[in-house]
Amino acid sequence: MTSFPWFKFYGPEYISDQKMLALTACERSCWVTLLCYASQADGNIKHLSETSLMIQAGIDPQQGEWDKTKGVLEHFKNLEMIRVDNTMITIVNWKKRQESHLTGYERVKRYRERQNL
Repeated sequence: MTSFPWFKFYGPEYISDQKMLALTACERSCWVTLLCYASQADGNIKHLSETSLMIQAGIDPQQGEWDKTKGVLEHFKNLEMIRVDNTMITIVNWKKRQESHLTGYERVKRYRERQNL
């Protein structure tokens, strides 16, 4: 069985947070796509261009929404949601948010991992 990474997604916060409410539907799609990529590398995304992100988020290059969404990474950066360093995109507070409110399973798993070191 293949293990797929998952991440904590705070639904009530997503639908009520002022930053999220200020984003367009396309920008929100890009944000969720970034979170999915981040879940594979502990909050860091390497070598993801804005064009690739927008395509992966389901934004059609032939539609007007494409032009309205250009600059989405800079927008996220200005909102302090991400940091960009060369070819690395880092989700701000990824580790903090993923490690808070651990389930019992997560606490046991973390304990066992520390014991094996």
